Amino acid sequence: MSAVAAPSPPYVGPPNRHGGTSNKPIHRIVMHCTVGAEPGLLGAARAIGRYFRTTERAASAHYAADSRESVQCAWDSVVCYHAPPNTHSIGYELCCSLSNQGEGHWTRPDHVAMLEIAARDVAQLCLAYDIPIRKVTATQLRGGAHGICGHKDVTDAWHETTHWDPGPHFPWSRFIGMVHRAADVLLTPSTPPVADLHVKSYNLGDANDSVVLAELLDFARDADVIALQEAGDRGGVLTVFLKRRAGWTINQGSVPGSRSVPLLYRKTLDGQPFSRLAVAAMVVGPGAGPDTTKPKAITGLRVGNLAILNTHMVASAWQEDASAFRKGHYRLQMKALARMASRRLSRGQAVLAVGDFNAAPDHELLAPLRALRLKQLVEKPTHGVGIFDHAWTNLDGTADTEDGSSDHQAVSVTIRR
Repeated sequence: MSAVAAPSPPYVGPPNRHGGTSNKPIHRIVMHCTVGAEPGLLGAARAIGRYFRTTERAASAHYAADSRESVQCAWDSVVCYHAPPNTHSIGYELCCSLSNQGEGHWTRPDHVAMLEIAARDVAQLCLAYDIPIRKVTATQLRGGAHGICGHKDVTDAWHETTHWDPGPHFPWSRFIGMVHRAADVLLTPSTPPVADLHVKSYNLGDANDSVVLAELLDFARDADVIALQEAGDRGGVLTVFLKRRAGWTINQGSVPGSRSVPLLYRKTLDGQPFSRLAVAAMVVGPGAGPDTTKPKAITGLRVGNLAILNTHMVASAWQEDASAFRKGHYRLQMKALARMASRRLSRGQAVLAVGDFNAAPDHELLAPLRALRLKQLVEKPTHGVGIFDHAWTNLDGTADTEDGSSDHQAVSVTIRR
């Protein structure tokens, strides 16, 4: 059995039309283009999944990618209707219109980003199912060769369709090279944190600045990272903290909403450096008050093979009478967080996502994180009688709560090697 599992991006299936569950063993991966939405269109890959779920045409595929994410439209064991003969093959859809036969498309930033996402998925598929990372031609397919091909190659081999995607300008040499590099990363043991990692997550809420400063200085005695929420107007407190704690720094970004969810951290963990992850900004979200738009963001750090993500989700969406506006924006923010976590997991990294999630861990709004098979470590109430402040991870760890001056409990997380 391969040490590398097949990819597990968000599942958006099942397809309405398919040929049963006799697809394994997998022999080839067939690259397609949707001849529809461009990869930069928000939600383009998920739209393909919706199409496969509802169409009455004999059309389906296993995966789809745009410039932001990939999704799984059918389990690998399912025979999808994408490039007959379909059995023992994986269909992978790239969101590209193929206008002008794709000439000039594949060097555009959105197409390059999509190819990088697809290359990681294809590398995992090749390693999981022992498929050679090589381009195979129609002649080789007819001879029984295994590998990666386009729909055009399948058409030329068996003449059961007339499709010619992914087009004559598809950068096969570059793409196969990307798949090889992604496979090398998956097969290279990642460096884990060399020591247990201690993270404090704390929504500052209604605490006053002088007390907050004392609490942060106290947290820094045994924490390696302090993840804060509702810190947007406390820049003076954070400045004083950094002056008093030599060797600490901050990741708070400069995009809308990011200063509300800063990460304070030691520069190293047992000699291993922390590095900042790009801040993701989304102008999505009502706060606890009226349904008005409010900036939201996700900040992140990496140490060894572990990515630490911090956010503050849209408030009150868990309530039964919450507006569709509020629930919809919560789901947008949750999808963005799950997408960031999924990308890290697909690269063989570990994830710890902390913050104020403004919903119980088992609420349907949290389904995207549960779908990634992450564990939620916090078991005690953190805000009133609810567990609203969470710690989601795929590693072994524990979480406890402690009283503070805020209306939220502080969450202490220990991640073990």
